[in-house]
Amino acid sequence: MVTSSVSEVEIGRALGRRVAPRSVQRAARELLDHCEIVDLTPEIRNRAIEVRPASVRSLDAIHVATALVAGLNRFASFDVRQRIAAEEMGLKLVAGG
Repeated sequence: MVTSSVSEVEIGRALGRRVAPRSVQRAARELLDHCEIVDLTPEIRNRAIEVRPASVRSLDAIHVATALVAGLNRFASFDVRQRIAAEEMGLKLVAGG
């Protein structure tokens, strides 16, 4: 699996807001440890500007752009806005995501 370095921040903050138990925090860290973490590069930032639809939120656009720049053709997310953008940008959606 590949994910943006932005995911580390998003997951950490979400778990903090929900005061997640240590076991959940460890499980999230283990999941991220099994991912290829892609740093936010100028190429990804520029590609994120081009992500459609124009209404997609910035962080969602960064996730889609990360997949595109990484050369992936499939995309998994539970976020409806990310899924719409990914599909519009030509990525095939993975079932269950």
